[in-house]
Amino acid sequence: MPPQYYLISTLAEILTGDRNSEAQRVRVREVAEGGFGGMVVNPRQSKVGDGRVLLAYEGDELVDGTVGARHRSVVKPGPGGVSSVMGYSESGLMILLIRLQVPTEIDLQRNVDVFTKGATTRGAKL
Repeated sequence: MPPQYYLISTLAEILTGDRNSEAQRVRVREVAEGGFGGMVVNPRQSKVGDGRVLLAYEGDELVDGTVGARHRSVVKPGPGGVSSVMGYSESGLMILLIRLQVPTEIDLQRNVDVFTKGATTRGAKL
């Protein structure tokens, strides 16, 4: 849920009003063809002391960004919390599934410019 929330929240910054305009569609195309479009939305997960989960995206100081770079969601899981299941596919490939229950709170924290530079602040490309 949080990666989808992240994507929709980011697009909501561009798509405002009851109907989208040609200018908004052009802007979405520009963003999709730029750094944001090349971003891999695969957050690294860590726990916060109060039971919340921190999901750090590329460009965050915890992933590959500079000190102070915030590009993360802090999530309060709903009932059931976070669970993980490890198993193997029929071909023997190990599968790890991390399931985050429907969150009751999502705090998107971003001080990196994903619209013009992409999220990665050190030049790394995933």
